[in-house]
Amino acid sequence: MKRLFMIIPIVSILLLSACSDSNKDEKELENQVAAEEVEKEEERNAEEEKQLLEDQAAKEAKEKEERKKKDREEMGKEILDNLIIEETSCEAVRNFIQVNGYVKNESIYGLMSIKVRVEYLDSSQNVVDTDYTFAVAPGEVLLPNERKSFSLMSPVNDSISNCSYYVYDVDY
Repeated sequence: MKRLFMIIPIVSILLLSACSDSNKDEKELENQVAAEEVEKEEERNAEEEKQLLEDQAAKEAKEKEERKKKDREEMGKEILDNLIIEETSCEAVRNFIQVNGYVKNESIYGLMSIKVRVEYLDSSQNVVDTDYTFAVAPGEVLLPNERKSFSLMSPVNDSISNCSYYVYDVDY
C-alpha cells in the first residue's frame, strides 16, 4: 500500500506534467496562429498602404498633367492670338487654286511648326473644301516680330469663290 501511495503522486505529477505540456503546446499553437494572423494583417495593411500611395501618386500625376495641359492651352491661345496672317491671296491659276500669304509672329516666343489651314468657301460662305500648309516647317523657328510666307496649291473646284485662313497648330 505504501507503494500505491507513492505511485499515485508520481502518476499525478506525470499527468499534471502531461497536461501542462499539452497546455504549453496549445498555447504555443495559439500564439503561432495569432502571430501568423498578425503577420497577414500587417501584409494586408502594407498592401493597402502601398495601393493608397500608388493611387495618390497617380492622382497627383494626373492633376499635374491637367494643370500643364491647361497652362499650355492658355499659352497656346495667347500665342495663336499673336500670330497674324497678312497679305493673303486666293486665285485660280489654270487647274489650281493658288493661296499665298504671310504669318507674322507678334508673340514673345520663338515658334516652330506653324500650320495654316485654308478653307475654300462658296458664294454663301459655306466651306467647300479645306487644306493646310506649313508656314514654318518642323525644325524651323519663327522669332518674335518675324514673318514667313506660305503658299498652297489645291485642285480647282468651280464652286469655290473665296478663301479663309487661320493658324491652327503651332509648337512652342
